[in-house]
Amino acid sequence: MRYYPEYSLTCALPGLEKVRYNQEYNRSTFMNMATIATFLSSITAATLQYSYSQTSSSGELWAYVNGVWFSSLVFSIASAANSFLGVVLYQRPEYFGHSSLSEYRIIRFWLDKCPMFFLLISGGLFGIGLCLFSVSSNQVCLIFLSMIMSNWIHASDFFLSPTHALSVSL
Repeated sequence: MRYYPEYSLTCALPGLEKVRYNQEYNRSTFMNMATIATFLSSITAATLQYSYSQTSSSGELWAYVNGVWFSSLVFSIASAANSFLGVVLYQRPEYFGHSSLSEYRIIRFWLDKCPMFFLLISGGLFGIGLCLFSVSSNQVCLIFLSMIMSNWIHASDFFLSPTHALSVSL
């Protein structure tokens, strides 16, 4: 029997192509978020190592720096874990098949919104920790102000842009 690619199963079922496209889109979106969250986790862990040794020798501000960076680390790990969970669940649609409609909506909302939300909180906490780090290490005030302004400009640019590269639509 000869194989004719134009008469394959995917050409005969156009809905199957849409399902595959949606699965690939969701997988790539969640994997991109997981990659960014993992990268942010590694940066946060490295900066936490630098500031952790300063806690016992200096004032109270170093404890705040470490607390904010540890919180950033927790949220970035939560974002990566939720992104990996989203990859698994969106590749296997039968997980959603036995849920009631309200359970399905809650799971979809959690998987669509929470990884990005956790990643934004993590990035914001890391920026706050970076500002506190520059103040606690007695750096010049101009550096502190430039960091605040650059973080503010970056955050406002992200929230005001009409499309986000990592947004997941319902």
